[in-house]
Amino acid sequence: MDTSNTKLKLLVVDDSDIVREVLRRFFEDYSFEVVTCNNGLSGIKEAIEQKPDVIFLDIFMPNFNGIEMLKVIKTLDETKSIPVVVITANNDKINVLASVEAGAEKVIAKPLSKNNIIKALESILGKDYLTNLKLAQLEEKRVKEVEKTPEDEDSLEMKRHLVQMFLKTISYRKSDILSALEARNELMLKGLMHELRGLGTSIGYPKLTLIGEYLEGELSKDPINWRIVDEYALKSIEVLNIIREENMKE
Repeated sequence: MDTSNTKLKLLVVDDSDIVREVLRRFFEDYSFEVVTCNNGLSGIKEAIEQKPDVIFLDIFMPNFNGIEMLKVIKTLDETKSIPVVVITANNDKINVLASVEAGAEKVIAKPLSKNNIIKALESILGKDYLTNLKLAQLEEKRVKEVEKTPEDEDSLEMKRHLVQMFLKTISYRKSDILSALEARNELMLKGLMHELRGLGTSIGYPKLTLIGEYLEGELSKDPINWRIVDEYALKSIEVLNIIREENMKE
C-alpha cells in the first residue's frame, strides 16, 4: 500500500461512543484524518464518499452489522480495495472466519490495546510505518521550534571533534542499549537515552535527539509499552550505525 507523502484518512465504524473516541484520539496522535460513524449503513455511505485508506469496523452493531457492511463495500468498485480491520468483542473462530471470508484484512479483539492496533495497521501500511511517521513529526516540530543560525568555523571544528570522540563510544553504547532492553532495565535505558538526547544536539544529529527525547517520555509512563520502546531503541542503534558510516567516509 503506497502511503508515502500523504495524510492518511481512517474510517471508524462502531456503535460504541467510547471505542470511536479512543480510536479517534489514538489515530489523531499520528495526525491521521479520522471519520467516524455508528452503524453499517452510515459506514457504507462514508466509505463511498470519503475513500478512506483503512476502515476499522465493529462486527456487532444494531440494524446493519459489520459483516453485512463488509460484504457490501467489498462488492463495490469504489470501495472494494480499501483494507478493513474488523474489531470484535467475540473473536471465536466463527466470527473470525466470517470476517475473513467477507474480505477483512485483519481481525482484532476487544478490549482494544495499542499493541493490537499498531500491529493491525503495520500489517497494512508496512513495518515501521508508524515509527518513522512519529519520528518525522517530532523532527518537523523540532525544526519549527529551533531557530536556525549559521555556524562559524570554531563551532564546526568543535562539532567535528565531538563527533570523533563520539565515534569511539558507539560500540559500547549499542551494547549497553541491547543489554538494557534484554533485561527490561528501564532506569538504565532511560539514562542511555538521556545521554543520546544531549549528544545528538551536540554533534548535530537531531534524529538521535528526537529518539532519546521520545523514549525518555515512554520510559516514564506506567505501565511501559515495551513494544514501542523496543522499536525506538533499535531505531536509535540504526541511527548510531548511520552516524558511524557517514563519518567513516570522511
